[in-house]
Parts: sequence; structure tokens; C-alpha cells
Amino acid sequence: MTFLTTDAVADAVLELTALLTYGHNSELLVVPSFTLDGSEKLVNLLVAPGSELISIPEDDFGAERDTSRAVAVLRDQIDVLTSERDTGITTTRAVASSSADWASEDHWDDVY
Repeated sequence: MTFLTTDAVADAVLELTALLTYGHNSELLVVPSFTLDGSEKLVNLLVAPGSELISIPEDDFGAERDTSRAVAVLRDQIDVLTSERDTGITTTRAVASSSADWASEDHWDDVY
């Protein structure tokens, strides 16, 4: 599977996936991707220890999209995984949406 996303999202996905070798089975990530015409699509990405992901720079297709909220969610997951690795304490996380449809235009404030 291939998809186009921002540099910041790709970096966070790779960093999070690399942390999964420390005692986790898998993580389901929801990340923004963009089509060539600029429209946004959400990608469900299941990553696990040993996932073979590569990131390849692409030519710019216009201005860099604002994916700061998506990156913040991924960074929160990275912080939890890093803390679990450092302390040996495993936590359980839940992500929920208030509806089956995303309520906002950028989608990321609907995840809590």
C-alpha cells in the first residue's frame, strides 16, 4: 500500500513503529493522506514489530498541509510507548469518536 502524507506524519509513523519492538504487539494508526488533486483521505495503518515501512520523499504537490493535530496524536502515542519502555509499566489506551462520521473538517479534534 502506498499513500502520500506530510513529512511530519511520516516521521512520526516511522518513529512509533520502531518503538513497537519493546513488548507491543501492534498499533492501529489513523493518518491523513492526500490525493494528487489535494483532497484528504484517512488511512488506517496497522503496524507491528517487524513492519516493513519505507518513506520516500515526493515532489511537492502544493503547500504543505497542516497535519499538526494528527502529528500530536501520534506523538502522544510515542510518549506512551517510550514511557512504557522506560518504566516497564504497560497501559491501555482507547480512542473513540463521537459518531461514525467525522464531525469537523480536519477530523483530528474529534478524537479524544
